[in-house]
Amino acid sequence: MIGPVEIPDLGDVSHLGETHPLIEEMYESIKKSAAVKYYEPTDWQFARLALYTLNQELIAAQHQGKPIGAMKLTAINQMLSALLLTEGDRRRVRLEIERAPADPTGGKVVDVTDVLKQRLAKASGGG
Repeated sequence: MIGPVEIPDLGDVSHLGETHPLIEEMYESIKKSAAVKYYEPTDWQFARLALYTLNQELIAAQHQGKPIGAMKLTAINQMLSALLLTEGDRRRVRLEIERAPADPTGGKVVDVTDVLKQRLAKASGGG
């Protein structure tokens, strides 16, 4: 076991001297996600690369008055999907985040198979 991974700062991801507010908000939300307990340094760099790319497209779209192209948006979405940022992405790899009702910022990551076994045992009176 190597130890915990230090979460890097977002750093400069600006394009034409601008960083879209959604980029900074997205990075902050990634840092708060329970799923990042599995992130390695390469995952953090990949997240930064994905957000850098998304920022370029958002800023360019603002300056040009055009939406982001569908193929570019699809590629960026695939990059973000690889980081398991949405519930659907996590379900695909059988990870579920359980948050304590009193602590909305805390959470643990569990295997969906284990959750289903626990619920089945509880429903059948075994626990």
